Amino acid sequence: MIGKLYGIEETLRAKRPGDNSDEAEFLADRKRLAEPILASLETYAKERIPIHQGEVKLRKALTYILNQMQYLRNYLASSELTCDNNFQICELLENAQEPKQYSNDGCNWPSCA
Repeated sequence: MIGKLYGIEETLRAKRPGDNSDEAEFLADRKRLAEPILASLETYAKERIPIHQGEVKLRKALTYILNQMQYLRNYLASSELTCDNNFQICELLENAQEPKQYSNDGCNWPSCA
């Protein structure tokens, strides 16, 4: 499911060169394509929690997904956000004049691309 979100993002951004396209159209397309996947992810997590009662780490991961859904849905409302905050950090680093001044454990610039 997560891979599908990345695919949607890549496809929509490729269709939107620079800032020349309509942001409302971009967001409408993103919402139309991504919202059902987010709903499926949430349903999947809810259904799996009772099944995995004895698996503490898996149950914790599923609970984390559910607790983060409201924040993940925020990206549907802004073209500046993505479904992955690491993508945004990498984009900042790639566009930085002096990338060595930035440090981020989650992104090893310049291999973020």
